Amino acid sequence: MTAAETLGLPGVEPLATDHPSVLALRAAVRGESDAPEAVDSLAPALVAVLPDALEAHRALGVGDDVTRATLADVGRKIEAYGATVDVPWLVGLLRGDVLALGRLQFERAVTDEGRAIHIPEGGSLRPDLVDASLAEARAAFGDGPMICTSWLLDPALLQLPATSNIVAFARRFDVEPTEPGHEGDEAAAKFVFRRPLAEVLDPAAVTPRTTLERLVADHLRAGRHWSEPKGTLRP
Repeated sequence: MTAAETLGLPGVEPLATDHPSVLALRAAVRGESDAPEAVDSLAPALVAVLPDALEAHRALGVGDDVTRATLADVGRKIEAYGATVDVPWLVGLLRGDVLALGRLQFERAVTDEGRAIHIPEGGSLRPDLVDASLAEARAAFGDGPMICTSWLLDPALLQLPATSNIVAFARRFDVEPTEPGHEGDEAAAKFVFRRPLAEVLDPAAVTPRTTLERLVADHLRAGRHWSEPKGTLRP
């Protein structure tokens, strides 16, 4: 597997090792500087720093399978968000700050509230997959508390059928009430439609096709907002 394929960026050729974008990313992956907010020629620069990412993962004792699953999210994020992709998030993947353990991603660092869970785009939230992912995380990190902050925990999603995997996922958490806001709107639009919020609000630009898409779009087009509440995983 080539470096580009490892990152989910097939066909991308790496930049020269002394290119400014490569130097900036390499310093961030090595922990010598903060992650840049934006990078020119991002995909080729990411391919160029893959050796640094692999070294960082090996230094943490991360297994090869987990490394491959973690780094594959780089290409997914670039495909989903293009120029608006969150570069510091990508650096976190390269550095091993966030690891993919089955269906979910988990931060290595723990806050006073617990270990953060993230939900990658794509794939099913089938209960058996979530169970396996959580079990893998507990085996890796122990039994401490886990938290998730996501629009997928917004109570409005309980309008989905009771058999929905999203509903089953949300019911695993004790969710703190949160006021809806525009950040939640942007997250819902990107996660569900891979489109900017302005396009999702326009019936001429986006036609919902699934139950989830209709719920998200109707909610937004009615002038309501999505929240991004924090939930604590129940024991």
